[in-house]
Amino acid sequence: MRYCPILILIDYTVWRGYAGANNRNYVDPNIISSVSIEKGPSFSRDMKSGIGGSVALKTIDADDIVPEGQKYGFEVKAEASNNSIKRRENAYEHSVDYRTLPVPAVATGGIWRSFFDDTDRIDQRFNGRNKFGEDKAYRIAAATKQDNFDAMLAYAYRSKGNYFSGKKGAERYGYIGPWTQETLDELKRRQEEAAAKGEKFYGSENMLGAPDISKIGLFYHPGGEVSNTSLETKSWVGKTTFRLPNRQTLKFGLRHTDSTFGEIMPSRIIGPISWDASVLNKIAEWPQAWVKQRSYNIDYSWKPEGSRWIDFDATLWTTRTNSKTNTAGGSPGDTVYEDNKFQIAWDEYDRWQKYTPAERQELLDAGIEAPKPPKSETPNTNGRFNTIEGNAYYARNNRTGFQFSNRMKLSDKLSLTLMGDFQNEKLTSRNDFSDELERGGYDKYREELENSTIRANYGLNEFGVPRNGKRREYNLGFNFRYEPFRWLTLTAGGRYTNFQLQDKSKRLESGKNKYGRPLEMNRGIKYSVGRVATLQEYADYKVIDDALADGSLDWGDLYAKDEYAEQLKKYKQISLNQFSVNSQAIPTLINDREKWVNPNEQVDFYWLKDDKGRLNMKDHPLTNGSIPDLHAQVPNPVYDPSNPDSPQFVPKYYNVDASVYTTPMTEAERQRAMKQKGSGWVPAFSATVNFTDYSRAYLRYTETLRYPSIFEGTYGFSTAAGSFNRMGYGWRPEHAKNWEVGYIHDLTGLLPKMKKADFRINYFHNKTKNVIDRDSNLEFEQFDRQIRSGAELSTRFDTGRVFGSLNVFRSLKNKMCDENFPWTSATEGMVDSSYFVKNGKTMNRPVCNHGGLTDSGYLASALQPRWSIDAELGSRFLANKLETGVRLHYHSRVYENRNDAWQPNYNIFNQYRGTNHKPQYNDMRWQPVAVWDAYLRYKIGKNLTAELVGSNLTNRYYLDPMSRSYLPAPGRTIRVGITGKF
Repeated sequence: MRYCPILILIDYTVWRGYAGANNRNYVDPNIISSVSIEKGPSFSRDMKSGIGGSVALKTIDADDIVPEGQKYGFEVKAEASNNSIKRRENAYEHSVDYRTLPVPAVATGGIWRSFFDDTDRIDQRFNGRNKFGEDKAYRIAAATKQDNFDAMLAYAYRSKGNYFSGKKGAERYGYIGPWTQETLDELKRRQEEAAAKGEKFYGSENMLGAPDISKIGLFYHPGGEVSNTSLETKSWVGKTTFRLPNRQTLKFGLRHTDSTFGEIMPSRIIGPISWDASVLNKIAEWPQAWVKQRSYNIDYSWKPEGSRWIDFDATLWTTRTNSKTNTAGGSPGDTVYEDNKFQIAWDEYDRWQKYTPAERQELLDAGIEAPKPPKSETPNTNGRFNTIEGNAYYARNNRTGFQFSNRMKLSDKLSLTLMGDFQNEKLTSRNDFSDELERGGYDKYREELENSTIRANYGLNEFGVPRNGKRREYNLGFNFRYEPFRWLTLTAGGRYTNFQLQDKSKRLESGKNKYGRPLEMNRGIKYSVGRVATLQEYADYKVIDDALADGSLDWGDLYAKDEYAEQLKKYKQISLNQFSVNSQAIPTLINDREKWVNPNEQVDFYWLKDDKGRLNMKDHPLTNGSIPDLHAQVPNPVYDPSNPDSPQFVPKYYNVDASVYTTPMTEAERQRAMKQKGSGWVPAFSATVNFTDYSRAYLRYTETLRYPSIFEGTYGFSTAAGSFNRMGYGWRPEHAKNWEVGYIHDLTGLLPKMKKADFRINYFHNKTKNVIDRDSNLEFEQFDRQIRSGAELSTRFDTGRVFGSLNVFRSLKNKMCDENFPWTSATEGMVDSSYFVKNGKTMNRPVCNHGGLTDSGYLASALQPRWSIDAELGSRFLANKLETGVRLHYHSRVYENRNDAWQPNYNIFNQYRGTNHKPQYNDMRWQPVAVWDAYLRYKIGKNLTAELVGSNLTNRYYLDPMSRSYLPAPGRTIRVGITGKF
């Protein structure tokens, strides 16, 4: 679950992030006052920057509540929307003895339940979208502004059920109509057509995974309820500001937010659809997740009048976050222990129920009695057979930090800003099964486990454990600002980053995996090369084979008597069905048996990682020339001159098996994985040329370092395949280098009657090295580089009566590149290596691709549409009491087709293997859409303002770009609101 490269701040405190695939922030929009955006990393004193930029959300303050010129203010705001329906409970929302369930077996399936369990799936609802009442919100705020003191207190509440999707355009996402026999037949035809073309249809061959975006309309039918989208939030915001002597201010702030919301892992959207396609759009409504956040900050500012040396700001902050998210890996209704005796009886009873009446009668006539419903005789000690929320991941994420900056005016033309920040983070987490399964119950129920009365459900713990760790980071920086001329401004600065992370994983601390064996490290790839038998080896084999054929040698003697041990070795090492040329079977050595026949002959070759944990093509044993006879031709042991299809010479090596090569982790590597650290400096500079008072151009270059988040740097579910692929080698920081050039023009110099009229055009190019992402082994790895570039146009105008804005973004490049990647997957590298051994060249696999390199990575969804457009046009009437406007949000498709990049490779592969496979890398595809919104706002008297807002007025069915939720967006929604300010 990938970090969000754009840091999000709320009142200059770092909010909870890195929880899952992206940076999640649970803030009611009713408590937000303003939003500031910094594109790309910067050295701004007012905003801590992420590798991709930052977004600062400022919550409401006394200035937002107290009317201008007044000392006290009170505000009430309320709103309600349609297009929402109350959520339904999950079938396993409450804990019960699993043996009392209608189908007890599903509770014992572990992580593999997705293959067969549809007992908690519910029908989509389509009625009720036009009713108001299930989506409502209000805010109450009071504030005062005194000469030396401000205070504000606000409470906000929001409650909404599941929303309904749009109705128009679902065909672009695979929808073929309501389920009838005709549409089911059409669906079957499309499945068969895809299979004939070598294509996957749903997006997951084994039905355990997220669906192909282009087929999401089969799961969420248009105009229907989108389950797991409900939300309830309760928020408190309090602020006090003291204005002290000598232009000092001291501000105290607190924010409490309790959120309860729908959530389901994308990999659980697909159910056991291979059974009955008509239940495709039955999605489980999982138990709600929740987050409780407490945030506190103290801000201090000192700006003495006339001082050149002091312009000081500082903030001390802390956040306390407790959460339960649905990301533990299990499902609602799992059980940690299985009652074996009950389960055997249940299976027998269940089989009887599935017999036809005729089959039952036949068994009864044979004297077999009908089984009775099984009894729960094994005691439910400590509630061990009770269902749990296997999906529930409980976390406590606490952060504390401070930041400061001081600007000094060294001369009339030169200023220096010094800045720094520090953050300390601690994560502790748990689920309802890992600790129990770590011991397997042997500390409690040893006798029952050893005599198989009960069984621990180890399938729940298949792919990892909860994360626990600590992270600390601090930054120190400086930035000079120099204005040698009125028309020229130059800046130059640097930032030092220091990072430490401690992984408190029990696996690392013990040095043992879940089976009690030493932890292993991924060392690279092992290649086992198949070899054609020599003339002598085949002759030795033939002597024995002929003797067996004519009866002069007995099979039993060959295998049983020691005197034939040497002959047995020679006979068993040869295979006649591993390799053929022109339909002639060529004798080869079986696997690596030659290692004990010819122990000095090397048949295993290793592509090993360097000391940084990276595979380098110069070290690849098959391509770097270290095996001089790799492409050699040798005499065919079964050459037949009378057969024109029998070649006299054949390749010495005919096949390559590849596998991930692991060895036990050393103590030094374990310590490095437990305690990771790093540091580094980066520069920044910019130049701004003011052509006139109304126009300027700028050039900016910045670098930034990003070390792994606590999610990326600790061992746990979603990135735990068994070996410590990266952590034992140590991390290199992501290193971003960013260029931006732009031009800004204020048109009010030409149009003085305009209140606003300006535009900005800019181009950027970002290159990030050592990109952290998940690889095809479901482990975090660092890839060589990611390159993004694009151009933007922003413009706005306001005549007083009419106003508008236009923002256009054109994505030019968004690629992840790694020259070694085509060979780093053992499965794909095996095919490539075999092809290389035979032909002396590679299969031309792409080293760059749009978004991420692997569809198992978190960057797989980082596919920007080529065009994104946001536009607004509005007008004011009745002495500005009435304001109305319309907004357009448009994005195009992702034109760069990832399958196109892979097609040349598949052409070679299919020719080599005689197959008809197709690239399957376009599971993330967003169709173009234009979404229209409109609003009307009317000021009623002095204190009241009413608002009517329509969203997605054309009721389009679409998905937001770069979303990992796989959920269609809300359909047409009408919201009414009123605000009273007194």
